[in-house]
Amino acid sequence: MEVAEPRLFAPGAGADPPALTGREQEQGALSLCLADLTRGESPPHDVVMIGPRGNGKTALLRWFERACRESRRKVDVVRIAAADMQYVRDRAAQ
Repeated sequence: MEVAEPRLFAPGAGADPPALTGREQEQGALSLCLADLTRGESPPHDVVMIGPRGNGKTALLRWFERACRESRRKVDVVRIAAADMQYVRDRAAQ
């Protein structure tokens, strides 16, 4: 009988880590976009977060949502699940 190894990241765990370590570059890019919005300017680009399950995308997005609330600036945050990506690609091709 094969013994399953414990999984480091459980899908749907949903708990934020105590600290976002190793995400300083991403936090900096998001902070620059938020600074533009706070000044009433458009950021120079959109932000898309992609990566394998469990690498901190949701935690980073939650950090950004808190930063937006603290800035008191209304910012649209759109979440697209991987399952929805084919629909998005199909619509773009039309």
